Amino acid sequence: RFRDIVSGKTGITFRRKEFVRIMPNYVQHGGIRSYGVDAELARQKGSELTNNGLVEEWERLNEECKGTKNTAGSVGIIVRDPSKPPPKIKLVARKGKLEIDQEEVGVEPNGTEFTIAVKDSPELDSSALVVGRVIEGMDVVEKIGKVKTVQENTSSPYFRVAKLIGDKRAVVAERGFNRPYSKVVVTNCGLE
Repeated sequence: RFRDIVSGKTGITFRRKEFVRIMPNYVQHGGIRSYGVDAELARQKGSELTNNGLVEEWERLNEECKGTKNTAGSVGIIVRDPSKPPPKIKLVARKGKLEIDQEEVGVEPNGTEFTIAVKDSPELDSSALVVGRVIEGMDVVEKIGKVKTVQENTSSPYFRVAKLIGDKRAVVAERGFNRPYSKVVVTNCGLE
């Protein structure tokens, strides 16, 4: 799947898409949106932007291979969001009866976001399926890893209180942590 997107075989590509998170151990690409022009192009070529099958493969590999899988230079596809909160439980009245309903919060990754580990990154093992390794150009990945980012501020007492009381501004602020100040974009991609 990763190879098909890189080559453009699926009608979509990583070209002109940006890296959205730069962490000390890895860089993360934003992937391709599940809606809009990209989704329409994928549908026209008979491809879907879902992570079908990837989660099962990730679970199987985690059972078979213990230890850190996201080592320096590895490329992984994000198949699940470990920070996704559990479903919200609501009490709903239907046909004169009270029922418990679960509302999903957020969306699952669609299997097009990818990471490149700059250093060994065991924290990625809970969310990323390793699909390859960087063979050459690791110096470029290291330069991307040095781009200035929005500093994480989770230790601030104001942030912690806002998060504790459920202030949505804290959630929005948290999404901005570790985002690059400069735009880092894939200008071209393909297979040789």
